[in-house]
Amino acid sequence: EDMNSQGQWLLRKLAVRYCQHGGSSRGMREFIRSPEFIKFAEKNPQIEVTAEKLNGKHPACIGTYINAPYEPTIWPVRNYEPKEILDVIQQMRDRDGGKVKKYKKPIYTVNESIQGIWEAGKTASVHFTFEDKIVGDAK
Repeated sequence: EDMNSQGQWLLRKLAVRYCQHGGSSRGMREFIRSPEFIKFAEKNPQIEVTAEKLNGKHPACIGTYINAPYEPTIWPVRNYEPKEILDVIQQMRDRDGGKVKKYKKPIYTVNESIQGIWEAGKTASVHFTFEDKIVGDAK
């Protein structure tokens, strides 16, 4: 069971949307009737789980997170099997709700280093020696 670094679940609401007649919603309709859907809701009482019938629309999982309450995450699940939908809602539960960022550089930093990127094994060998010094005169 994953949480964020402060030990708090970030997914607050999860709505599974489906169409009563559409072929792309077949897997979602089977999933809603399956015991796995009820088990997921019982094992995750911190998440408000709802099923929404919206005819004429493709199925989707819609998650609302604490850190982005006005930007729900919509995950389309067209033609997914019930097992795949369970994997999707578990991934939604485990993620933090932030937008996925693609980094173009291998290392992202705000301040570029003049010295370059640190690499293991390429450190300079520096030897320190400490000498005993007498602090005061013992006359």
